[in-house]
Amino acid sequence: MAGLAVRPEVKRDANPEEILQLLKLHIENSFEYLRGREKCAVLFSGGVDSALAALMTSRMCEDTLLITARCEGSHDEQVAAKAAEALSLDITEVRIDSELLWNVLPQVVDSIKTRRRMDIEISIPFFFAAREAQQRGYPLIVSGQGPDELFAGYARYEKLMIAEGTEKVEEALWEDVSITDRVNILRDTRIIQFHGLEAFFPFLDQDFVKVALTIPATLNIAPNKTPARKLIFRELAMRLGVPRKVADTPKRATQYSSGTSRMLAESLQEHVKTLGSLSKKELQPVIQDFLDRM
Repeated sequence: MAGLAVRPEVKRDANPEEILQLLKLHIENSFEYLRGREKCAVLFSGGVDSALAALMTSRMCEDTLLITARCEGSHDEQVAAKAAEALSLDITEVRIDSELLWNVLPQVVDSIKTRRRMDIEISIPFFFAAREAQQRGYPLIVSGQGPDELFAGYARYEKLMIAEGTEKVEEALWEDVSITDRVNILRDTRIIQFHGLEAFFPFLDQDFVKVALTIPATLNIAPNKTPARKLIFRELAMRLGVPRKVADTPKRATQYSSGTSRMLAESLQEHVKTLGSLSKKELQPVIQDFLDRM
C-alpha cells in the first residue's frame, strides 16, 4: 500500500516528460497483478481515476465489468455511462434509493467498524457495487483510490496553494498520503471484503507513490486552468488511452457525486419518526447523533 517510512524529496527541477515516463512504467507494472485474471470488476464513477483504472484493468483481465452505484439525479448518473461508452467497456448501474439504503445501513456500519457520517456515506455506494460484483461472480474489485491525495485533486489543495504557496501543498499531500491506509483504504477494504471479494488499489503501488510525491505542486495545480488540479495525472491518463473528454471530467467527492450524502439524510427522515418533521437545516446536526446511537 501507500505507506512510506521516509518522505520523498520534491524535485524542483523535475522534467515533466521524465516524470510521466516513470509514472507510466510504475502504473503498468502495478496492473500486472491482474494479468490473466478471468473476471475483474471496477468501482466506476466516470472520473479520470476510475476511467484509467478501468482501461488498464481491461487490458489485463479477460472479463472487465464497470460498476456504478449511485442515486437518481446524481452526478455519477450523468457521467458514468457516457464515460464507459467512450472507453468501449461494459457497465452496470445500481440505483440506490431511500429504502435500499435504509435496509443495508446496519450492515455498512458493522462492516466498516465506524459510525462516522462521512465514512458511512462513502461506503454506501461501495457496498452496493461490491454486492453486485459478488452476485455476478466477480471475485475482485479494482478501486481508483489514491490520485486525489497523490496529485492534489481536492479543491482544498488549490485553495492552500493560493493562500500559502506550493510547499504547503506538498506538505499536505505527504501528510494525507501517509494516513490514507488508515483513513481510507482500511474502510474501503472492509466494505469490499464484507462481500467476500478481494480489493485491489493499483494507484497505491509504492513505486508509483514515491514518484508522485517528488512532483512539485506547480505541475499538479494551475489555478488559472480548467481543470485546475491533478494536471499531470490527467496527462498520464490520456497518454495511456483515456479520452480527453473523460480525463478532464470534473469530479466531486464520492458521497456527493454518487448522491449518497443527500440520500442518507432523506432516508433517515423517512424512516425515523423523530427526524421526520425537521427542516433540512435542523436535520444536518443530528444525523451524526443518530448514527452514534444506532
